[in-house]
Amino acid sequence: RGNMNLTSRFGSIIEDPTADVSISNNGTLTATASAGSITIGNTTHTAGSTTGNIVTFNATAPNGQVTVFSNNSTALGNINANSLTVNVNGGNGNITQSGSIKVFGTANFTASRNIALSNTTNNFGRVFLTTSNTTSNIQVTEAGTLNLGAVTMPGGSTGNFSATSVAGDI
Repeated sequence: RGNMNLTSRFGSIIEDPTADVSISNNGTLTATASAGSITIGNTTHTAGSTTGNIVTFNATAPNGQVTVFSNNSTALGNINANSLTVNVNGGNGNITQSGSIKVFGTANFTASRNIALSNTTNNFGRVFLTTSNTTSNIQVTEAGTLNLGAVTMPGGSTGNFSATSVAGDI
């Protein structure tokens, strides 16, 4: 309950599989690795408690990969990365944002529920968006040209997909 700041001045931030980086409701996780990458959670251990959320996740790794695996809804704050992977499964499983996302390379977003990336200052390289719930919606907004890699929704979905480019092509 509260805020957590992680900083690496010379390398990466990697959550050990036995660690438990868990920010519950009303908390913020800020990770900075100016010369490396950031990995919070992994495929066998996810960040965030099953009852709480990583309310806001801020990350800075302009030369590296930012990866977060969470087992509950994650709100992305300000993200600055060379590439980005956000995988949110279980619980409410939503990906939302409260800040601006700047990704030079590939950005992958996978959620068990909704993906809502609506900030008009977002700047992505190629974007991949995946939801696994048949009633979930996907919304993505890009300040410039939006380069969609793939958008995946389950067969028979009743959810909506919305893509917006503020000042460019899709």
